[in-house]
Amino acid sequence: MSRTRLHPLWSIALPLLVLSALILGPPERRLFSALLASLVCAVVPWLLPEARLRTREYLSHVNLALVLLQIKLVLVPVLLMAVGARNDIFALPASQASMEGAVLIDLVAYVAFCVGLQLRAGYRTPATLPSLLTAFDKIPPAIFVWTFAALGLAGFLFTFGTPARFLEYFLNPAEVLKQEGDASVTEFLGTILRPFLAFSLVTWWARAADQSRGIGRWRPAFFGLVAAVGITIANMTFSFNRGAFVFPLLALAAVYSSRVRRISPVLAGGVLLALMPVLMALGSYRTQVPGAEKPAGTFHDSLLDLSENIEVYAGGPQLTGVFYSQLGWGEHLYFGSSIVSSVLSPIPVLGKGFREGGGPIVYNQAIYGMSGIDDQIPPFASELFANFHIGGVLFGFVGFGVVLATMERWLGTITSTFGAFVIQYIATWGAMMSVWSISVYVQILFYFLGPVYLFGGLAHARTWLSQAAQRNYFYKEELSQ
Repeated sequence: MSRTRLHPLWSIALPLLVLSALILGPPERRLFSALLASLVCAVVPWLLPEARLRTREYLSHVNLALVLLQIKLVLVPVLLMAVGARNDIFALPASQASMEGAVLIDLVAYVAFCVGLQLRAGYRTPATLPSLLTAFDKIPPAIFVWTFAALGLAGFLFTFGTPARFLEYFLNPAEVLKQEGDASVTEFLGTILRPFLAFSLVTWWARAADQSRGIGRWRPAFFGLVAAVGITIANMTFSFNRGAFVFPLLALAAVYSSRVRRISPVLAGGVLLALMPVLMALGSYRTQVPGAEKPAGTFHDSLLDLSENIEVYAGGPQLTGVFYSQLGWGEHLYFGSSIVSSVLSPIPVLGKGFREGGGPIVYNQAIYGMSGIDDQIPPFASELFANFHIGGVLFGFVGFGVVLATMERWLGTITSTFGAFVIQYIATWGAMMSVWSISVYVQILFYFLGPVYLFGGLAHARTWLSQAAQRNYFYKEELSQ
């Protein structure tokens, strides 16, 4: 076990980093709870081995969740103390006391998550696959590559109509996105069918990886590179949302590294650093008007932009502190109603009546001080606190850790590359609940996993029909005797 876990000695750097920010930062921006959080982050991996970062499967979804929680607890407060927070995305400023409290709530979530990981490791039950996943533990037939591709292309036809429109989307995204109308059946079909094209490429690559075992490694590497390019192009059509193509690429790389040939962490880090500016620029590219010149900013402005992105996407205390203050720190709880609404609200038709009471709406109304704006994502820990106080955060994140650790076990058990990708993809998105809302995860499960449901449903239907035919055969045999 110790050979696959990073030694926790490195975590000593966390309190040193926070201590430096406390000493060098302005007194009015100091967050002393961050020092306690960094000390806990440094001690927990020594006490709970499962809370240590994985070294062999370093692209693990568990690593992603752990790193995100540490960014939220350590890096974000350091940025707030060193750079400060610009008050141009929310109406109500957070007090220092509210931010201190928000960090402590996140600390409870982190410790609970690590306990959940350790609890699952303590179960001595065999790492067997649940019945729903057994259908994925085999090489998918080639017919699924073509079926997924056909359904995906149909989705692109519903969305864009013509190749010229598709090309215009990439050349002038702001204009095309502006012309999008109200939701229609055609647009809905285009949304749920487009992910099939990316999954056709994944299926094609997974077949090549499984069929090339013991023969050579160049084939799955080449197929993987082609699939990665195709997935990027196909899933960029979701309003240039970075998660739509980054997460399948991350899952693809994780499965390739664990099943085909290990990708050097140095190479992976270099690629990430090279692509980071491109990923950051995509957000502004989709809204940029052709011919319009963006005024050049100073280095300090760039640093503030980067800091603001990290703070917002991680659900920093300058946002959650306002939310908790508006809740009266637990005086006004929702007792599960907003979580139920968050789960149901992304679902078309069924979720329409639940959207006004969902976590994202409640959260945005609190931080903006008004309704009608819903561009911020409430962290899962904040939703749990708003419904069940600190006990909800504690038990919710213990369960969260158990679930991610269980999926890690499934990855070690499943033999099919396609099945490994399916688990890794679902788990990678799931890991984002460490800093994102449950509503985002439900949205992904509904809109992006159609190929998984179709494949699993057909496989189980085929097994059921085969077993029914076999039972019928034996029944006739008994009658004939």
